[in-house]
Amino acid sequence: MPGPIPKRSDQRRRRDKKDGPELVKAPGGVAPAVPPADEDLHPIAARWYASLGESGQSQFYEPSDWSMAVYLAEAMSRNLKSGRFSAQLLQTVD
Repeated sequence: MPGPIPKRSDQRRRRDKKDGPELVKAPGGVAPAVPPADEDLHPIAARWYASLGESGQSQFYEPSDWSMAVYLAEAMSRNLKSGRFSAQLLQTVD
């Protein structure tokens, strides 16, 4: 290996390291109100929607996440109630 022996790691100095905090945190939003589930949902879709509110990750949900969950619960319910199950819709939702 040509050249001088490199310094030990505790003797090296990084020149690209910035002084001060490197991580910028954005303030969190207010906890959104959970929209009620439609009463006409299929029981499986209703259980899925209810489980979202009980999940530990629900503390990170934004209003847009709850709106998407309402839409998915409706699509899931329609798929389960129809006489013909759509595997393509299931794949899209999943």
